[in-house]
Order: sequence, then C-alpha cells, then structure tokens
Amino acid sequence: MKIKSIEAFLAIVQNGSIRAAARHLNLSQPAVSKALKALEEEVGAPLLMRGSKGIELTTFGQAFLIRATIISQESTKIIEEIQQMRGEINGSVSMLLSPTAAIQLAPAAIKQFRQAHPKVKIKIVEGLQASALAKLRMSEIDFAITATSKSTSLSNKEFEFHPLREIPMAIIGRKNHPLKDKTSLHDLLEADWLQITSGDQHSPLINEFYKSQDIIPPVFSMECHSFTSSLAIIENSDMLGMLPEVLIDNSFYSERFEKFNLVEGNAVNKLQLISRRDTPLTPIAQKLVNYFLRRYAL
Repeated sequence: MKIKSIEAFLAIVQNGSIRAAARHLNLSQPAVSKALKALEEEVGAPLLMRGSKGIELTTFGQAFLIRATIISQESTKIIEEIQQMRGEINGSVSMLLSPTAAIQLAPAAIKQFRQAHPKVKIKIVEGLQASALAKLRMSEIDFAITATSKSTSLSNKEFEFHPLREIPMAIIGRKNHPLKDKTSLHDLLEADWLQITSGDQHSPLINEFYKSQDIIPPVFSMECHSFTSSLAIIENSDMLGMLPEVLIDNSFYSERFEKFNLVEGNAVNKLQLISRRDTPLTPIAQKLVNYFLRRYAL
C-alpha cells in the first residue's frame, strides 16, 4: 500500500471531491482517480461513493479513514524524527492543553523551549481528557496536559502518565456579588452556575468537589465553550464559575471578580502529562516534554 495513495484518499475526504483533491495535491484528476482505484482494489472494497452532498465515505471508508489518518500522521513523524536524529532541529510538535494547563504551565515552559529551538513549529489545541485520549489514539497530537477524572478508568498499558503540579481552583463571581460573604458550598447550591467547558466536553471538577464533601452538585444553567466569554459573562451577571486561584489573585482579575473563601477549602486540578506508550515521541517532542517535566513534575 503506497503512502501517496493514502494521501490521495485523505485529500478527497478533506476537500470533498476528486477535482479539489487534485488541486490540493497539485496532481491531475486522472492521477488522483487512479490512486483511489488502486487503493480500493488493494483493500477489496469501495471506500468512497457519490452522494447527494458530493463524495461520501462508505462503511469501509469510515473504518479505513481512521487507520489512514494514523498512517499519514506517523509517516510525517518518521521523516521529522530521522531529520532530528541527524541533528536538524526543526519539525513540529503538537499538544493538547486543558485551559488550566494553558494558563498555568505552558507559557514558561514554551518560552524556554522556543529560546533553545526557535525553528520548531508548535501547534496547541485546547481540550479535556476525552478529547486528549481520542487525539492521542489518532496520532493527531504528540502529548497532552490535562486533568484526569476519578470516574474514568485509564489504561497504563495504552498511555503513559506523568503527574504534574496540582493547581488550586477557586469559585468566583463578579465584584460585589450578592453571595460574596457566603463561606460554604451549601450556601452556593442555589446560585446560578456557569460550566466552563473546553471543546465539546465538560470539566467534572466542580461536581467531583461537591461530591467529595458529600453534597449534591449544583445544577448548571449555562455552559460556555470559550474562556474569554466565560469571564465576560461572570463579570456581567450573578453567575458563578471555577478558575485557577492564582489567576484570580492577579490584580487584573481581583479587581473584577470576587473569590469565595470556603470552609471546605479549594478544589484541586490534578494535571497529568499523557502520551501514548506504544508510540515513541520524536526527539524534539521529547525535548518539549522534558521542559514541562523539569519544571512541573511532582
């Protein structure tokens, strides 16, 4: 099976037609059609079909797409890894960061890494545990830094975990919030809560914090998939949310938000650096991982 045939298949899927794929690959349409035909003959099944909305994946094509994406990602990494082994410090590193990791850990580690390796391209996507594991399995990212949920069983055979710094979290509301003098989670149950999410996932941290105190978790009346929008909504309403405590202690935020000092203390975001156990990191990705581990590993 030729890599070029796989790339032709992926280009058709990504661009929606053979014509668009040919333009993307700078090839003729007959060349792309020939590559697809050869691929379908080799796997012994049709991968694509024409539908009302253009090219569509068959059931076989949907299964093939998963493996093809991994092969394409890994083939790129192979070339970069050999170049890096030869001393060419370039290439790229892709990582997923939870919002807390992006705020608390990434800036200092990436700054130090960039000073040593300015030619390396860094790609960052934001997300939480479920997205991190899915992207690791698809080889879309090299590693992830996110909290892991107590309610999810994770395989040490599939993934490698490095515990990082624990980040105290704080419940916040707008300045002069009507509940600002409340000191217990019980007092905040009837408040209007905003769930700050990442991608299409919810953080379980608030629910787990309440449950750890044997209190039924609050009901969220709104979820927001943007950190910036979440801050704006909390600042201009009576909604409550949860953010890293150190962020709220910063004067820029402390002048705009109230931090609730609770008798139950703070929830703790236990961050972990996660990578695939069966797929070695490229040398340059390992270097970036080492920067994080030296600074933040427990």
